[in-house]
Parts: sequence; structure tokens; C-alpha cells
Amino acid sequence: MPESSEKIHRKAEYILEKLKYLRINKPDDLEIFADDETLQMSILYAIHVSIGATVDIAILVGTKISEIEYIGDYDMFEPLLKESVIQEDAFEKLRRLNGLRNAIVHAYDSLIIERSMTTMTK
Repeated sequence: MPESSEKIHRKAEYILEKLKYLRINKPDDLEIFADDETLQMSILYAIHVSIGATVDIAILVGTKISEIEYIGDYDMFEPLLKESVIQEDAFEKLRRLNGLRNAIVHAYDSLIIERSMTTMTK
């Protein structure tokens, strides 16, 4: 298996592990979840690293298809779209996922938790 294929496989396995973790640890009681900062942080971390791995896979596949080496991870969605490596819907989903990742990484997590709690209780 070529090196990039191995990386893609490892990242896909990692994403699946995190998705299983999220499914197993999905909060049943929103009030308990709202008070459990450790659970909140672990869930946000699992989401963050899953998005990072997803973006990495998109970059690896894009590099493999177009044979162009991309410099920045999160700045290359547009070149992938322009080179027809991804379609418009995938481009938009990657951008939204990256926005969520940025919100988590840059400590907007309290806003995410508060907004999620408000949305879930409605």
C-alpha cells in the first residue's frame, strides 16, 4: 500500500474510532451534560480531531488526484474546487466543518455548548 494510501486508511480508522466514541458517549440527559465539563471537552475534542482527520484525507486525496502539493491544510479547499477534485457541496461541507473546528480550537466551545443546549431544549 503506498504511503499516502496508508495515511488515508489510518486517518479513516481514527475517524471511525472517534465516531464510535461519540455515539457511545452521547449524552442522554442534557442537564447532566450541561454540568459535566469533562464530558463536554472530551466530546468537543473528538469532534475537533475527527474534522482535522477528515480535512487531512481531503488534502491527501486531492494531492494524489491532482499531483499538486498543497502548502496549507485549511486554505486549500478552493483550489480543490477549482481543479474539480471536489464538487461544490463537498467544498461547502468542508468549509462548514472547518468553521466548527475553528470554533472549538479557538475556545468558542462555551458558545457551542450554550447554543447546542438551547437548540436541543427547544
